[in-house]
Amino acid sequence: KDFEETVVTVKDPVGGKCSLTGEVVLTGTPIKDKVLATYPQLTTNATGCATPDATNYTYMGGCYLKGAQTNNYIWYNGFLWRIMGINADGTVKMITEENVTVIPYNAANTNFEGSYADKWLNDYFYNNLDASKKVIANGNFCQGLAVTTAPSNTTCTGTTLSKKIGLLTIDEYNLAGMGGSYLNTIQVFWTMSPYDASNAWCVSDSGNSNATQLPTRTAFAQL
Repeated sequence: KDFEETVVTVKDPVGGKCSLTGEVVLTGTPIKDKVLATYPQLTTNATGCATPDATNYTYMGGCYLKGAQTNNYIWYNGFLWRIMGINADGTVKMITEENVTVIPYNAANTNFEGSYADKWLNDYFYNNLDASKKVIANGNFCQGLAVTTAPSNTTCTGTTLSKKIGLLTIDEYNLAGMGGSYLNTIQVFWTMSPYDASNAWCVSDSGNSNATQLPTRTAFAQL
C-alpha cells in the first residue's frame, strides 16, 4: 500500500517575554542554532549552501542534508521526524520518518494544490496537531511541471505554493541521494511532482522512483 508522509517548516518562537494576553513564550536555544551546531555544512548564503560538499545539497535557496544520516531525528507532536535542513528564509525543514495516512492523491490531475493530499494535510492533519503547531511556519513547496525523466533541479520549475505542510518533490529525493539517502524509508510514497497529465512521481519501497496513476495509489506527506 501507499501512504502519506508529511513535510513541514519550523520557526523559532520570539522569546523572553510574557504577552499581555497571558501567553508565556518559551525560550531556549533556537532549533536553527541546534541544527547548525550539529550540521555546520547547512549554513546558507544568498544562493543556498555556503559550503557545498558531499553531505549537502542546494534546493530553492536552502541547504539540506544529503546521503545516509543517523543524527537528524527529532520527536515532535507525537511523530518521529527527520531534520532535512535550513530553508532560504532561515526556517528549518522536517519530514516525518514514517507515512502518516492512506488516501488517494488526487481525482483528476497531478496538481498538489486543492488535491485530496493537500486538503487532508493542511485542513485535517494540521488542525488536529496540539498547540505547539504554532511553531510551524508557511513554507514554499514546488508543485512542479510534468516531466517524464526524473529530474534534479535545484530551483522550482513550476508553481511555488505557500503551505503549512506539503510533500517532497522528486528533485529533492534525487538531490538527497535517492535510495542511498535517509529519505528512503523502505515505504511507498508519493512526491508532489507530476509525471504527466494522469501520473505523478512515486518512490517505491525499494527506493526507486517511478510514475504512478493517480486513482490507484495513495499519498505521502512530509511535515
